[in-house]
Amino acid sequence: MASFAASAQKASDDESDSVNSGARQASRKPGRYEEVRQQMSNTESIMQRKASPETSRTSVGGRGRPLQVVVANEPYQFSLNTASLKQIFQDPRVVDSKVAILSVAGSCRHGKSFLLNFFLKYLRAQGALPWLNNEENVLEDGFSWVTGVEPHTSGIVMWSEPFMVRDSKGDTVALLLMDTQGAFNCESTLKESIHIFSLSVMISSIQIYNLSSNIHETDLQHLQLFTEYSKLAMAEGIDRAFQHLVFLVRDWQYPYQYPYGAAGGQALIERRLQTFDSQHPELRDLREELRKCFSRISCFLLPHPGFKATVGEHFKGEIKDLEEGFKTSIFHLVPFLIGKDNLVVKEFKKSPLTGKEIMEYFMTYFNIFRTNELPHPKSVLQMTSEANNLAATTVAQDHYTKTMNRKFGEGKPYAEPKAIRTQHEITKQESLRIFDLTPKMGSQELSDAYARKLDAHLDEWFVEFAKSNDLKVTGQLGMTPGILFVTIVVLYTISGLLTLLSLDFLSFVPDVVSYCVVGLLVTWLLVKYTGEHQDVSDVVDGIAVAIWQAVYLPIWIRIDHNAAKDGSSPTPR
Repeated sequence: MASFAASAQKASDDESDSVNSGARQASRKPGRYEEVRQQMSNTESIMQRKASPETSRTSVGGRGRPLQVVVANEPYQFSLNTASLKQIFQDPRVVDSKVAILSVAGSCRHGKSFLLNFFLKYLRAQGALPWLNNEENVLEDGFSWVTGVEPHTSGIVMWSEPFMVRDSKGDTVALLLMDTQGAFNCESTLKESIHIFSLSVMISSIQIYNLSSNIHETDLQHLQLFTEYSKLAMAEGIDRAFQHLVFLVRDWQYPYQYPYGAAGGQALIERRLQTFDSQHPELRDLREELRKCFSRISCFLLPHPGFKATVGEHFKGEIKDLEEGFKTSIFHLVPFLIGKDNLVVKEFKKSPLTGKEIMEYFMTYFNIFRTNELPHPKSVLQMTSEANNLAATTVAQDHYTKTMNRKFGEGKPYAEPKAIRTQHEITKQESLRIFDLTPKMGSQELSDAYARKLDAHLDEWFVEFAKSNDLKVTGQLGMTPGILFVTIVVLYTISGLLTLLSLDFLSFVPDVVSYCVVGLLVTWLLVKYTGEHQDVSDVVDGIAVAIWQAVYLPIWIRIDHNAAKDGSSPTPR
């Protein structure tokens, strides 16, 4: 480890300027809102393909595990595992936080899952040196992987646990990792490849395009769909439809022309995206549109990991078996993409998206990419408009339910119907304003339609809150008069006993107290009947509770305790 650490540190000192320069360029309301989400896929089946125990390694323990969110079914169909998706994006650390998603996509058998485990190691060590140790197994407790020529990962797999990191502004960001099945070769059809690749690009904020040996023209052509979509999105006022695209070239063989790392990679991608007058118009247009498509395009050149890792069938992921040059490059690659100064938060129209919003996008995009037909850019744009209007609805309704629950939810005392309605109107207007201010795309008619649905749902939620409040008053209507009535009976009985015992001079005490209790009971009933002076009934309620806690509750506890000793109980258990 000493030799590697020394070489890595030296390389870090030598290349930090060029690498950093390249890097810096760049409560739930049950039952109601779920009706909206029923428009999305609700497939709960999990059909993850399992590799043999001799060659496959998956995570164990409490530090997270890979979850299949898009399942590859037979024949050539995908289903959405909504349970896994909700586990990830409805995690309390993710649901209301800014989110960054790093995804790896590209050809099969080129080490995508292998690569992601280095990111796991870096994040678990929180970037502290040395996070890459020769003595450690890089693939222990990480994404599942196999050696050999057969494809392994199917569909889309995400790490179950978020990594809470800081971005350059000091804000907390939930970082999620995504793995995808091999595309454009092996056992995937062209439609499958486009669907998975497209879903990955649309959802991620950092998209690694995993390539072998070089950047070929076909690799650029696979991005054609996104350039067509970007043209339409720009007409809707979106400057850049996608965020950070990283061409990761594995097994780079020409370091004498373009050196390993970010600097050499940037020089290479600039050369590949260069345009000139004699170039074929189709090739020139593709390159020009790609630059408009992504907010940042970078490239990183990675050397071969060594024959012990690629040829030996018994390779288990030991770092000591990897070439020093590969380890040094990995040492720079990971912070180059997810370091504090380089992290890219998922955004829409330059507004950060939260976990709950991204989940809406994910479910919406899946619906269009799940079909047997190749999606048309106009269809993708339309679904994006649907998705961000739905996400805006989610943010607005979340504000409403949190505000109303905070004031009138479970554990809160009974409130006057007038107070609930007044708060409802105030909170509803706030929620509708939040919806209006949330960045969206699409026609005004589409936005107005979602606003009307939101308005109707808020009124339905108000009815539910009012019903819940009525249940509280029903309980109070039984408790307060019950306690007061029993107290009157007890005081009357005590007064009668004192009279029988010729203690008339003492009987006047319970008589006076009982008259006061009768007055309290009559006052409470009048207030409830008229609906006015609620503060008076609140005082009476407090007196009733105080009587219960001071007199009847201790007696009840004693009776219950003695009954338990005798083997019986005054109430069923």
